[in-house]
Amino acid sequence: MRRTSSIITAVAFVALGGGGFATTPAGASPVVVPASQITLRSAAGADVGTVLLSERDGQVHVRVRASGLAPGFHGFHVHSVGQCDGSTTTPFSSAGGHWNPDSATHGAHDGDMPPLYANADGAVTEDFVTDAFTVASLRDSDGAAVIVHAGADNLGNIPARYTFTNPDGSTGTGPDTTTKATGDAGARFACGVLPTENAGPMFVNATRSRAARAVLRTPSGGSAGIVRFNAVGSDRVHVSVDASGLTPGFHGFHVHSVGQCDGTTASPFTSAGGHLGAGGNDHGKHAGDMPALFATADGKARAEFDTDAYSLAQVLDADGGALVIHAAPDNLANIPARYSFTNADGSTGTGPDAATKATGDSGGRSLCGVVAVPPPPSTIGLRLDVPVVTAGNTPVLLGTVKDAAGAGAPDVEVTFFAKKYGESSYSSIGTGFSDESGAVSLVVGPNVQTAYVARVGNLASDRALVLVNARVTVTSPAAGSTVGSTTIFTGRLLPAYVGAPVGLGVYTGSGASRRYTYLGQTTTTSGGEFSISATLPTGTAAYVVYTSARQGTRRGSASLTLTVR
Repeated sequence: MRRTSSIITAVAFVALGGGGFATTPAGASPVVVPASQITLRSAAGADVGTVLLSERDGQVHVRVRASGLAPGFHGFHVHSVGQCDGSTTTPFSSAGGHWNPDSATHGAHDGDMPPLYANADGAVTEDFVTDAFTVASLRDSDGAAVIVHAGADNLGNIPARYTFTNPDGSTGTGPDTTTKATGDAGARFACGVLPTENAGPMFVNATRSRAARAVLRTPSGGSAGIVRFNAVGSDRVHVSVDASGLTPGFHGFHVHSVGQCDGTTASPFTSAGGHLGAGGNDHGKHAGDMPALFATADGKARAEFDTDAYSLAQVLDADGGALVIHAAPDNLANIPARYSFTNADGSTGTGPDAATKATGDSGGRSLCGVVAVPPPPSTIGLRLDVPVVTAGNTPVLLGTVKDAAGAGAPDVEVTFFAKKYGESSYSSIGTGFSDESGAVSLVVGPNVQTAYVARVGNLASDRALVLVNARVTVTSPAAGSTVGSTTIFTGRLLPAYVGAPVGLGVYTGSGASRRYTYLGQTTTTSGGEFSISATLPTGTAAYVVYTSARQGTRRGSASLTLTVR
């Protein structure tokens, strides 16, 4: 399979509720997007779930919903051929190996994805973001397939203390050729072929409230994201991760047994203790073991999943619990018996040694956060700023939540309300959570003409917004007469706000074929004046000039005086 440079960009990218991850700002609301749907089928042909892919700016949001798996961890990869054929003994062999255009070793294959965790009922609910591939790059001449494996994926993390012997009698240390190719994830349990084009469905991610959260910190005390927890029914916990400052690639991720994040520079976060629920279990079956996180090139790891391995009551017990993100991949103690080790006392063995059984060889502790129930927002201040308008005329509402001391208040639930321009009543349009700096945001659907307000409990934002659309039918110059040339729009915003965003778009076509195209944005200067230029597309029928403006705590209307030359 060849890597291609083209990128398919979705109209709007999924921002998972609660975690706010994806490429939208933290706390962003759910939006509806077109997605590529892959149907997973077992070797017997039974439908066992779906994988949805949506994309923006070279990052792919992967959503997995599956059933019928054995409880525990399962390798999950993109394979290099879009086929799911094979025999009873070697199911789905036609899918080829992992997608690996750079000829890397396992753990760095572009088709490697975070392991899936199946609960006791065999169900998987997992989402994550990856930039290891684009949807377009997978749609080459022979296509691609996704495969769920029967066993755990060690992500190629076989430490050098392990030795192996090849069939020809040669020996070596660290991962052998089989591990470097497969991650020892076992048989192919389910397979699905990537369709050749986005055929839907449209889907919405419902925002979840949270019962507990952990603000992630670096060893030096800097903030690096939030992990949120929410009880789902009586038997599982939904975990939402939005972390930053990580080395790109895979990272072990665990609940640790003590609610502390102290330590030394050389050994950070040692006070968090070992993994939750280690007991007599080997790693991979600790209650605190969770799917490895994948950090994209920007150092961010964003994921959501359900787990029944622990309850919130277990984490919030007398000595509490902490979350730790490690520096290295988690091998889930999947060290096959063909590997040998020698202990410090000279004794030997095969398979995982004591260190692997305790830690999964995930390396140093990069980030840590104490799990806690967030305080009630009784001393919270809330501010809502002028929206940012993105390509496609999609407003993004930005706000700040602060505590009584004026510092950013993390993980505060903010509900956004809106009304259509000219209407008197507001209705809820989404909920977000402030990030570690107190910032909160919400993505609004495209082409919305609305007044906005945000609230924490009964506390409303100290300023509201009015988004005003002024539609001008093209009369001078005549419609279409300046196609291919640059037209300059100048005007003045009344009242004369300075620095208010002014956007420009055009309508083309008519009737059912009428389409709106965003062309650009500028800001007003002194006196509320603006100037914006654009090249008009063929078939331009009308211009749309819009702005958002605010003045103190008053909600008011704004108007545009527009000239075209």
